[in-house]
Amino acid sequence: MNQDPTQDVFQLPVPVRGFFNLRVQLPPKDDPRRVGLVSKRRSAMLYKVDDGRESLAVKVINRLKYKDFVRMCWKNIARREYESALLLQEAGIRVPQPRRWLRNWNLLSWVDSIFVADFLDGLTGGNSFLHEREAAGGRREVFFEKYVGDLVRMLDAGLLHLDVHPDNVLWSGHEEDALVWLDNDVMRFPASQRPRWRDWLLDKHQGKVRRKASLLTMEDVERIRRRL
Repeated sequence: MNQDPTQDVFQLPVPVRGFFNLRVQLPPKDDPRRVGLVSKRRSAMLYKVDDGRESLAVKVINRLKYKDFVRMCWKNIARREYESALLLQEAGIRVPQPRRWLRNWNLLSWVDSIFVADFLDGLTGGNSFLHEREAAGGRREVFFEKYVGDLVRMLDAGLLHLDVHPDNVLWSGHEEDALVWLDNDVMRFPASQRPRWRDWLLDKHQGKVRRKASLLTMEDVERIRRRL
């Protein structure tokens, strides 16, 4: 899964400039690419780049704490997300097709790395389908079943998603379509450790429900327990 991202940094169809100090710039007005800022958080900024042929997601990942500067030489968040996406694909989990990861070597920059993947339109964050109003039409239950099914599939493949929660997935709302997982940070574990990480997943979901950081309920978590 390793690759040297410096080989074609200047040929990427995205507004990325520089090698030592990565930065995203708007293309000139006569450039056919259209760039829009989709979301901006302390942890990352997400751009959509459309050149008329394809749409790409360019995620600029920030260093938030001083320890992020210390460990930059051995921890590259974009590379981890790229490799995690490939692992999930192998397990049958749908993710935006990963394209590239780029490391920022500037020790003084708050930008850690850049992750490039396909941009998927027409999808909605998972929490939108967990509202009570979705229950009447059945979409809440369909979403829940798909979500739990993906959790089971990951555990069976020996994979643990370290940032798992319903709003880290997207869905079209159509029963025939799979969920799409985002912000992927996945680790492998041996089959003998499945019970341990099953309990970890349940504890994580319970914690988010208690903090009201998830629209799942304790009843939902109990249903997940019986399935995992």
